[in-house]
Amino acid sequence: MALKISVLLSVVFVYLSTSGVFALQRRARITLENNGFIGPLIAINENIPEDSDIVDSLIKIFTAASAYLHQASRNHTYFSNVTILIPDSWNDDPSYEPAIWETYDLANVIVDDPSPAWWESPYSQQVLPCGQGAEYTHLTPRWITDEDFSTYYWGPQGKVIVHEWGHLRWGLFDEYAHTEEEHFYYDENGWTQPTRCSEEVDGQTRDITNNYKKCNKRPEDGVMPDPGCRFFPDLEDNPGTASYLFANYLDSVTDFCHSEEDGNPASKHNPLANNMQNKLCNHRSSWDIMADHPDFTTTTPISDIDTTPYFNIIKKRPRRVVLVMDVSLSMLLNDRLKLLVQAATSYIRHVLPLGSWIGLVEFSSSSNITCPLTQLTDDAVRESVIALLPKESHGETCIGCGILSGINILEESTQSTHGSILFLISDGQENTRPYIDDVIDNITVSEIAIDTMSFSEQADPKLASLSDQFYGFSYYFSEVTSSTALHDGFTSTVVDRDVSDPATPIPVTSVVERVRKSNKRNGNVNLDDTLGNHTKFFFYSRVFDEDENAITVELTSPSRVEYDKNSPEYVFDLETLTITIEIPDLAEQGRWSYTIFNSDSVDRDVEVAVHSVASDPVLGAMRLTSWVGDPIITKSPPQTVIYAELRRAHNPVIGANVVAIIDRPGENEVTTLQLLDDGAGADIIKDDGTYSAYFVDYVSTDDCDDNACRYSVSVTADDIDGNARITTYKPASGALPTNYSVIPVNTNEPIAIGLFERKATGGVIQLAEDVIVGDPATSPDVLSPSRIIDLADSTDVNTTYRGHVTLKWTAVGDDLDQGTASYYDLRYAASFSAIFNNFDDATPVEENDVIEGTLLAPQPTRSREEITISLPIPPTKNMTYFFALVAVDEADNRGELSNIASASASLVYLGDEYILPGLEAWAIALITLACLAAVAGTVAVVVYVVKKNNNKKVAPEEKTDVEQNGVSAQQAHTNGKSQTVTHA
Repeated sequence: MALKISVLLSVVFVYLSTSGVFALQRRARITLENNGFIGPLIAINENIPEDSDIVDSLIKIFTAASAYLHQASRNHTYFSNVTILIPDSWNDDPSYEPAIWETYDLANVIVDDPSPAWWESPYSQQVLPCGQGAEYTHLTPRWITDEDFSTYYWGPQGKVIVHEWGHLRWGLFDEYAHTEEEHFYYDENGWTQPTRCSEEVDGQTRDITNNYKKCNKRPEDGVMPDPGCRFFPDLEDNPGTASYLFANYLDSVTDFCHSEEDGNPASKHNPLANNMQNKLCNHRSSWDIMADHPDFTTTTPISDIDTTPYFNIIKKRPRRVVLVMDVSLSMLLNDRLKLLVQAATSYIRHVLPLGSWIGLVEFSSSSNITCPLTQLTDDAVRESVIALLPKESHGETCIGCGILSGINILEESTQSTHGSILFLISDGQENTRPYIDDVIDNITVSEIAIDTMSFSEQADPKLASLSDQFYGFSYYFSEVTSSTALHDGFTSTVVDRDVSDPATPIPVTSVVERVRKSNKRNGNVNLDDTLGNHTKFFFYSRVFDEDENAITVELTSPSRVEYDKNSPEYVFDLETLTITIEIPDLAEQGRWSYTIFNSDSVDRDVEVAVHSVASDPVLGAMRLTSWVGDPIITKSPPQTVIYAELRRAHNPVIGANVVAIIDRPGENEVTTLQLLDDGAGADIIKDDGTYSAYFVDYVSTDDCDDNACRYSVSVTADDIDGNARITTYKPASGALPTNYSVIPVNTNEPIAIGLFERKATGGVIQLAEDVIVGDPATSPDVLSPSRIIDLADSTDVNTTYRGHVTLKWTAVGDDLDQGTASYYDLRYAASFSAIFNNFDDATPVEENDVIEGTLLAPQPTRSREEITISLPIPPTKNMTYFFALVAVDEADNRGELSNIASASASLVYLGDEYILPGLEAWAIALITLACLAAVAGTVAVVVYVVKKNNNKKVAPEEKTDVEQNGVSAQQAHTNGKSQTVTHA
């Protein structure tokens, strides 16, 4: 089939409001038009050496994947238009078009060197709940270009992309085992079964730690096999046709698992399997999740269609941004204009990289272009642009005027408007035409992104929606004394688009220090060894009056080198009352100390910020990013998740102290929220470097008066507890390889980091106009506890208790994952369907059934819970107990049903301790004598056979040579006699 390569870039930039999933706004938005996906962005990292085979292979792989996807989605979807971003470090090519808005950090699929944990395995980074797409998919150059290698380990490359697309687009999770405990599960008969989907997938069980010998030989005993036992699907003539999320490398696999009663039984979902899909998606099938996605609810299948994608090959171009600044009369209040000029000056002088293009627009009752699009080629040009920043305030507020002038600047440049950025800053509601709604079509046609800064509570409520609709970031400066959101927002609009660029400045800290009159204030900042280049300390005065020289600073390095107003590195900008100290060469690692002196007769507030660049441009710096799950909340009661990701390159930083700081409306105090990476509550994966928690501490909407109810979010990270570690192991989702040794295993010991600090902005949370919040002190409790997702049987078979099971899970809160629940409702049943479909009819565990622990006094949220309970004697050991629970709060709000754990009856009553109910002593004695007689007869027969054949040679058991990296499915199937596992 011929390849189609297109440079019709106008079809790529499609605007879509996705208020429900802000994480996707940080990545290229993908739309579905006429059943074809438009806009998937593949970006090659700058560190990858130039290799045209990567691009050629990507085209081949995604062309094949498009056909597989069309079949697997039952003719609903395929890849229509795919964009490939070439690194700026590669040579130019006449066929490359200039990038519009695309950057590596906005890509849906990244091409980079292998992650230490995942080797060459393709994987997707998932941080959002089931049904919400992954952050990105990671492919390596070798996996892309070496087809024989890739196919051997993961099967056809196109099918692997379909597997990853299930994660990336539809928020599905893997259906194979990720941990040692997940490889087997108990079926409803108490048998041990290998984890797989569908159950129709046949295969063999082999012990990878014991020369690949047969294992799980007696599944009917209900005893889990040795830890090394693994399931290898049959490669040929396998009856299973699903699932792509299990073993996509099987030729027979053409579908995702479903739960349709009249559907293909060879693709039927296995809700009992011990895998992430069942745990995180409440035991629903892949098709159950997909069927709820707009890709399927808004389309009808098209079978006769050419699935070959168009490919747009593009290359990054310098950033182009226009500052659109409100200079209306209200900007005189609270020194708003002076603060704006202060932040814009620092942005132009220190944050925008050389080579960027910038234009300036002022607006009030009308608008004025004060600086056409100008390239920042050196520091002199920077200063010439700074000199054109606003000087005075006047008039009304015409936001539409400013937007049109910003577009006009871009239209008059030699390049197109496509993908440029308008950064709109305004403090009030628009009151002069044209309004924002009047210029929406102009924005759409120009294909620009719009970042917005709501400067004060009175700012127009449409600003956040504008950013949400037009691919931008939204910020809010509340004017609260402690807020640093103005400078943080200016920094974030650059940093968060190029996080992976080693030349991007990393925000270390930003904080407001109050310096008492005629006094001084001491503070310190910790620089870790991943930073040090171009380190700058900023001290911004927040008070503008006649005594412009009242504030001075002394800075001391860890080795006691001092910088003061007499040092050449010390620069004071009188226009903006900003002190900047730039450290020459590589800044020292360790604790830097500063002292701020105030010679004035009144107290002064000084904002302190520190930026630094990676010490090693190859390894990069440890970096913190943050976002909110729902920037615009449209449902009551309001709730959203605040996320933060802390990592260096692809390596997660775990155990850090990560805290969200939230400015709330009105006179309400700033509040904080601890973010955790523990795999509970809002956090779905433990120790992946993503920290999260639900934010529920909303104030009454009456406190917002007639203004939009906005919350400004920032996040800090440090090692104040001394527990922060960097690890090469990163939990993620990826295609099942044919070789189990390729699956990442957490074997590396995390490395201590030491003292460090990071600061990031999470943007803004804004309540829609029709979302009403009452007084929290008097409003009824309507939020339920979170769903428990890690319920597990941890019974010790060597325990002294008989007839018991020990269960563990992570506590959730009173309101989602905040606070403490009131009690747990734990129940069990003898069948999965009984407890899953009719939880209320299952047998409850009463407090007098509890041997250790309690159900009546849950621990605080995110604590580990453990309980041991007694169970009645089962009618047979060939059965399974299924357990589930819900957390309940004091208002009797009940959380969703947990994942379902299971335990075999043969484990609950072990060996000789198991007695079938209803048998008398004489019957037991008779059965025992019969068994002894049978054993004696068997021994006699064996002795006879051995004597008869004692002169015959017996071939030794065949040994299998195990590769250094283990044995693949292909090899496992040729090792000794087959022991086939078939569906029940």
